[in-house]
Amino acid sequence: MSDNRFIALIDNGSIADHAGLKDAYRSLVMSTHPDHAGNSRIEEFLRLEDDYQEAVRFLHTRNGMTEYREENARLLFFQELRKIDGLETPYYLDKEAVAERLLAARGNAERYFRRWRGENTFAEAIKEHDVLKHEKKKNTLAELYKPPDFERIRPLSFSITYFHLTGQPFYRIQVRRLGKPVLNLLTERRFTALTKYYSMLIDDTTNGPAIDG
Repeated sequence: MSDNRFIALIDNGSIADHAGLKDAYRSLVMSTHPDHAGNSRIEEFLRLEDDYQEAVRFLHTRNGMTEYREENARLLFFQELRKIDGLETPYYLDKEAVAERLLAARGNAERYFRRWRGENTFAEAIKEHDVLKHEKKKNTLAELYKPPDFERIRPLSFSITYFHLTGQPFYRIQVRRLGKPVLNLLTERRFTALTKYYSMLIDDTTNGPAIDG
């Protein structure tokens, strides 16, 4: 039996079509995320994208569809963001492995973003993202009790990504709630690429989740 859980479910009849595969993917995305499962299932979490794409091709072949069209670049982009999110969590302890896999995931995300949007906004935003990520707190009492700006932005990125991968309306509500404060923060900090990037992603949520095509 395949070590790809999705293919195993197709083989045993639990998944019969693409809609069933999407539902299984959505469920595993949530149940294996480090915020839910800690580091106990992180390797499974990081492997989901590749397993899902392999299962899509397998399902098409099994159902006699000789022509396979790759999943849209929009979905592939958000799948890579999910992987980046997992690699940047504190649960992942193998720092050497993280650096290599994070670089690969970012490269994939940039490629899919360019295919989807036809521009390099993601590459520019990542540079500012890293500036925020590596900022050191000032040694003042006020700063000690204030969350880093990077941590104030992460919930918005998380909600956008998981709206697209699960289709759950709750995440879009979170995007609406978190969007304006984050954009105000980025504008105030003069992070122009990140402001443009998140403005685009927030607006794009009105087009529906990427998992639904």
